[in-house]
Amino acid sequence: MKIGLVSCSKAKKGYICSAREMYSESNTFRLSLEYLEKTCDKIFILSAKHGLLDLEDTIQPYDETLVEKPVAERRKWADEVILKLKEKTDLEKDKFIILAGQKYNEFVLEHIKKFQLPLEGLTMFKRVPKLKEMIKDLGNETRLIHQIVNEMPRLTWDEIDNLAFTNGIYIIFEKGESYYDLDRIVRVGTHKADGRLG
Repeated sequence: MKIGLVSCSKAKKGYICSAREMYSESNTFRLSLEYLEKTCDKIFILSAKHGLLDLEDTIQPYDETLVEKPVAERRKWADEVILKLKEKTDLEKDKFIILAGQKYNEFVLEHIKKFQLPLEGLTMFKRVPKLKEMIKDLGNETRLIHQIVNEMPRLTWDEIDNLAFTNGIYIIFEKGESYYDLDRIVRVGTHKADGRLG
């Protein structure tokens, strides 16, 4: 299952409403949510005040951020987020797409086995153009091929001898290489040799 995590925003509505609506004043939040809704099975919000929120949780306006909090407080916040995530997701098997700043994911990532950070290293001013590009790219053929192949079963090199067939193509991924929220294909080919895939 794919899980989307998006951080809260400084810009907020001035009244009690759902978390989805509360942060919709922010372009970055709106575009992040649009992208995650098109790519993920479940989405949660990382809130500086509330920890982990469902999109439809009702909250009041507040003025709080993780950016200026000391390390100990940020770590405590992350521990509480992880406790809630454990109740709602599988931290070992689920793949997490995280659209949040470094302060929001720094202590969360150490508990998650599979994750992608499509906005990693980008300043606030560069995130909106990047998100627009990512959303536009959702419909292209390259992404479709990556998505289909990402969902196929995978073998490591030491498992290739257990294949039940002798003809076909191979597709290789490499750890750390990504195509937005997907593992990036780094090689496709065939290998013709006696007793080998070809």
